[in-house]
Amino acid sequence: MAAFVAVLDTCVLVPDSLRHLLIGAAVEELYTPRWSVKTLGELHNTLVRRGRTRAYAQQVCIELRDVFEDATVQVEGIEVSGMDAAPDDRHVVAAALRSGADLIVTANTRHFPAAVLDPLQIQVKTPDEFLCDLFDLDSIRLARLIQEQAACLRNPPMSAVELAEQKLIKHAPTFVAAVRPLLSSD
Repeated sequence: MAAFVAVLDTCVLVPDSLRHLLIGAAVEELYTPRWSVKTLGELHNTLVRRGRTRAYAQQVCIELRDVFEDATVQVEGIEVSGMDAAPDDRHVVAAALRSGADLIVTANTRHFPAAVLDPLQIQVKTPDEFLCDLFDLDSIRLARLIQEQAACLRNPPMSAVELAEQKLIKHAPTFVAAVRPLLSSD
């Protein structure tokens, strides 16, 4: 098991390329992922709203549960006060509390105020910040994960550089700048 636990918010699981990279890093045991039951429901609904089929959305959620059997956290009964600005995100903080997570990874950092998280000793990081941290831990493995993901792309096919520069850069520009020299353009 990895040294630290990170709760993944729905917004970082929706983009395919970002989800694949984050999950690949977890498979490589660079960190231990956690999410709430509600996160998986939101993921399913968001994928369908964005034009994916229900079958695809269901398959993504099933694969996440199957690959990480212990990742889904039950949060019923955990109260999180001070989250009036984003009450829909209480389940994410509750999952972090229940799982003993070190941090929450989200693109919506404003939904997780320091006034709430600091006393709980939970950090919030953007996907860019989190991937940069993982890059510092093992740059070669992160570059390899991007290479492997690119090798699987067929419609359209992309090199690792194209994947980074066309897909990942939207979510993690600093990370892409760091990993770019390690990627093959083939």
